[in-house]
Amino acid sequence: MESLSDAFITQYIKPHTKAHSLIAKHKQDRCIVISATADFLVRKIAKHLGIEESIAVTCVLHNGIFSGKSEGIFSFQEGKILRLREYLKEDYDALMQDSYFYTDSINDLPLLENVSKPVVCNGDAELLRIAKQRGYACVDLA
Repeated sequence: MESLSDAFITQYIKPHTKAHSLIAKHKQDRCIVISATADFLVRKIAKHLGIEESIAVTCVLHNGIFSGKSEGIFSFQEGKILRLREYLKEDYDALMQDSYFYTDSINDLPLLENVSKPVVCNGDAELLRIAKQRGYACVDLA
């Protein structure tokens, strides 16, 4: 029986999109999905996209059932940097010197400011304004 998360992925994460082509360009690179969404969903989406590593909100299980609570640092805004530092440990500084980060949300501006190659994909209006001011690459995935 297909889970709700599997059904969601099948319905909304379509194969052969511009996003898939973009990901394919980085197959030789270390790729990590980082999201403020629940870890059980982010892991599945990342694997569906062919990406083995992910960082997401850690959902607490109690007797095998989601409790509705999370633990640890929330991977949102500046929390993404903290979680990434924690995840990469001593490799953080070296990896960030030659790294890409793709996002569509102004909430990810702190991480965009910490990578060497920031890329805005279908950005919200505020993020696009900042990206243009700062000369960030912008990609339309529609």
